[in-house]
Amino acid sequence: MTPPENSTTAGAILQSHAHARKKYRPDDVRDAAIADFVAQAAPKFDAGQAEHDGRTDACNLVERANIQDAKEELIDLWFYLTALEIRARDLGVEL
Repeated sequence: MTPPENSTTAGAILQSHAHARKKYRPDDVRDAAIADFVAQAAPKFDAGQAEHDGRTDACNLVERANIQDAKEELIDLWFYLTALEIRARDLGVEL
């Protein structure tokens, strides 16, 4: 199975080997996760800065970061993970 061109490194690894049951070395997982983070973190951060204030000369995150927002992000993540579990189960993929 060939992963889509726009997939992330980690996503591509998982998709391309979903049925192969390949055993990964810890550094394969580490390297894929770090590569994905490096590729996505700066654009995501910059988009968030622009979305919330539009300024590029000051980091508004330092002033606006709070526990409640972090908890809400965690709740969103919980639902994303649950949806992925449901999709995997429907596709017969064991996680």
